[in-house]
Parts: sequence; C-alpha cells; structure tokens
Amino acid sequence: MKGAQRSHEYVRINSMASVPTWVEHIEGAPAGKSLVLTQSMAIAEHIIGTRSAARHLLPEDPVKRAQARQISQIVSSDIQPFQQLRAIQAVAESCAIEGSANSASVSDPGQAFARRMVTRGMEALEHLLQSTAGEHAVGNVPTLADAFIAP
Repeated sequence: MKGAQRSHEYVRINSMASVPTWVEHIEGAPAGKSLVLTQSMAIAEHIIGTRSAARHLLPEDPVKRAQARQISQIVSSDIQPFQQLRAIQAVAESCAIEGSANSASVSDPGQAFARRMVTRGMEALEHLLQSTAGEHAVGNVPTLADAFIAP
C-alpha cells in the first residue's frame, strides 16, 4: 500500500513514518505492551538474537562477524538512505539556489547528490567484498551482510 506508512495509525507506532517497523508482543508483558523496533539493523539484530534459525547470520568468528556488520552498515547507512525519496527531496530543497554554477548541468541536485552517494557506497562495498566474499558476502555461508545487500 503506497504511502501507508504516513497514516495516522502507523505514525503512532513509528513516529518517523518510515519502513520497516517490527511489532512483537512480549510474553508476560501487560496487554497492549509490545516491542516496537523501527530500524533495519535493530530489527535484524533482534531476530538473530531471538530466533535460533537466524543465529548463523552473525558468524561466531569475531572477524567474520565484524565484516558482516560492516557490510550491513555500508548498505544501511551509506547507500540506502540516499535511495529514499524524502532524502532526495530534502537535498533538492536545500540546494535550490537560483544561478548556481551547477544548475545548468544538473536538473535535480537531490538526484545528483543521491546518485553520487550511492555510487560511492557501492564502490566501497564492491572493494570490501573483494576481500570478504566466498560464495556469499562473508565467506561461504549467508550472513547479515547478504540480507542487507539483497534488497
């Protein structure tokens, strides 16, 4: 449902009006009390910590675990935010300066900025994967990094 995250009901749960949102009833908690997580990394860490089937997503080896988190953070912090329409629009609004030297060559400064940042993030990701990847992003077993790269 396009734009459903901006509904009044959704904003009561997630004041950022963004996706994803994880809502989970906590056993033993009073009625109406639930765990609400609103960031991909927090949701992923919660699932890994509470679901035995997902525990392999953070390797036991400390180096591989750090690499999986590093790759996940590059995607979630350095690439994905610049693919959000609201971020692109905010940059465009902030850069809307008449007569700017770049205004003739760039029709939308928000899109140009986003493209530059996504490209920079993807190049860093590709460089890092050259030293960590096997069959998957970190070695030969799927990790949190693969889940973040997939979308």
